[in-house]
Amino acid sequence: MIQQKSSIVPHPLWQIGGSVVLAIAYYGMAEISRHLASTPQNVTPVWPPDGIAAGAVLLFGSWIGYGVLLGSFLANFWAFRDPTSFLSLMISTLPVLGIAIGTTLGTLLGSFLLRKTTNLHHPLERVPDVFKFLILTGMVGPIINATVGVACLALSGKVPWPAYGRVWLTWWISNVSGIFIVTPILLSWGQFIQKNRHPIRQWLSLGSTSRTQQVGEELVFRDSLLSTGYRVRNFFKIWLGSASSFKSSQSPIPNPQSPIPSPQSPANLLRFWLIVEAVILMGLVILITKVAFGKGYHLEYMLIPTLIWSAFRLGQPGATLLTFIVAAIAVIATVNGKGGFVSEDLNQSLMQLQSFIGVITLTILVLTATIAERTQAETKLRLAFAELARTNETLEVRVQERTEELNEKNTTLKQALQTLKRTQLQMIQSEKMSALGQMVAGVAHEINNPINFIYGNLTHLSDYIQGLFRALQLYQQHYPNPPQTLHTELDKLELEFLQEDLINILESMQIGTERISTIVVSLRNFSRLDEAEVKAVDIHEGIDSTLVILQHRLQETSDRPQIQLIKEYGQLPLIECNAGSLNQVFMNLLNNAVDGLEESNQGRSFPDILANPNTIWIKTRQIDTNQVTIIISDNGIGIPKEIRSKLFDPFFTTKPVGKGTGLGLFMSYQIVTQKHGGNLWCDSTVRKGTKFVIEIPIKAQRIA
Repeated sequence: MIQQKSSIVPHPLWQIGGSVVLAIAYYGMAEISRHLASTPQNVTPVWPPDGIAAGAVLLFGSWIGYGVLLGSFLANFWAFRDPTSFLSLMISTLPVLGIAIGTTLGTLLGSFLLRKTTNLHHPLERVPDVFKFLILTGMVGPIINATVGVACLALSGKVPWPAYGRVWLTWWISNVSGIFIVTPILLSWGQFIQKNRHPIRQWLSLGSTSRTQQVGEELVFRDSLLSTGYRVRNFFKIWLGSASSFKSSQSPIPNPQSPIPSPQSPANLLRFWLIVEAVILMGLVILITKVAFGKGYHLEYMLIPTLIWSAFRLGQPGATLLTFIVAAIAVIATVNGKGGFVSEDLNQSLMQLQSFIGVITLTILVLTATIAERTQAETKLRLAFAELARTNETLEVRVQERTEELNEKNTTLKQALQTLKRTQLQMIQSEKMSALGQMVAGVAHEINNPINFIYGNLTHLSDYIQGLFRALQLYQQHYPNPPQTLHTELDKLELEFLQEDLINILESMQIGTERISTIVVSLRNFSRLDEAEVKAVDIHEGIDSTLVILQHRLQETSDRPQIQLIKEYGQLPLIECNAGSLNQVFMNLLNNAVDGLEESNQGRSFPDILANPNTIWIKTRQIDTNQVTIIISDNGIGIPKEIRSKLFDPFFTTKPVGKGTGLGLFMSYQIVTQKHGGNLWCDSTVRKGTKFVIEIPIKAQRIA
């Protein structure tokens, strides 16, 4: 995961050199393990070379797998070669090559799975990633190693097939233990060196660089030491419940612009105490291991507190190094028959040893990962505090700027409100004009029929009168003895029928003129232009006048039959009201009722509508001594619940553009509630109909 490239050595040579170095390290560690950690039965309970291989692949990449292949081949070649003849030597090479291939594949598989599941440069900084490392790299990868390796030995006859399972388990556990012990050291120290390579080189140099560079690199290294020292110590104190120490830990990391560190600077003192603590921890480890494994006391798990101490004080690199030392001592002592893990059964001894190694490895890795997560969280928190402090410093200025901005917006809103009021007045005037247009359209439609009737009869009346005049003239010329021609002309004129039909025509003209007079009276009652603003009137007259004006909308059309109108008038007293504006309310509600009925007719045939006719009900009644109610309902399409709450909002309409302004019901609500002190509300059921209820007082209370 950390791939180092040389800027001097070409890339292919770098890879070849790295692979050779890894092969040598793998082979050397294998030989050391065989000499120092092999039981009398030639069993190696821990196989550190696999830990080196896994660590190298995770640090540098999959290309270094060639070094794993070469190192595994060399380590097993000298162990399983048959030098009796050249042919036997070549044959013995085949299983060794298979073991090397299995080791390489298992190592690459474990690294691949870890990369795919963590996507991090360092897999030991988070607790979930630690478990992924232990399971995928430490346990899954060695399955390939053990399966291929034991199979090769069994095929070559070096291991009997009945012992395959036992040998496989030993092989797998030894590989797992090796990865648990060695790989964390390589990963933690590789990350530490990668982050601090310049300060470490400067620290170890003899001053060949400039003073400025020394100061910069010293500060970087001091920051690293503070991260692994101060923060870890603060976490340890918090863990023990020390709130005061947490408060003291909030001091920021030194600024790179701080003075040049002196020999007595905190970083130098911290470095000195870390070295002292490392020596003390090493002494404790040696003392406890000598007592536990040399004297025969079962104190092996007393090493765990020491390792925990190292995790808090030395960070992950130091803790993994001490874990490796403890595990190495435990392995060497156990295979030499010392310590509490030794028993007559070799498998039992190895299981106890490997359980101990697994426990200390898991404990230290999880603990150091927890510390790393806590350190990152504390860093983010301190950065947040710093950002909050900077924000507080500029808060007053920002508040002032915001106040000025709000004042400007307030002024803008006041201007917008004035504009809105003017626009609203214009819209109200537009609504009035719209209502007037509807009224004029109704008047024109109603007056058109009687006028056409009169106009059509006037031609006949003119002809009749002219013929009558001619007959009279002839009669006067030949009177008293009219000639035959006069009799003939009189017979043609049918004087008796003419006289009778003329009377009928005059009666029809009288009916037409009376109809015109009725419409004019209705218009006068509807508008109430000739009356005072508030007057006691008969509400029923206003409703009837509105119905006369809307008669053209109720009549039968080509799409539907005539809308039935059912009036259920109660006994009402005269109502003190603004009759003209109240008639406007009746007009709006009745128009909406007709619109709802026509919308409900869409998709229905003429016979269907005739079977279930469109109907409008108008009911009036007195509900108490000073309150009357007018109910206008229909059996139309109805109004959904989500729309009913917006019916009386200004500018809200469900009609297409150009067919409504959205002010009809709004103005009706204002007229009823504000101008008359009443109430207007709606009750509707979808596909069943709509009901509007008007409640107004009999005696005027509030006139706006």
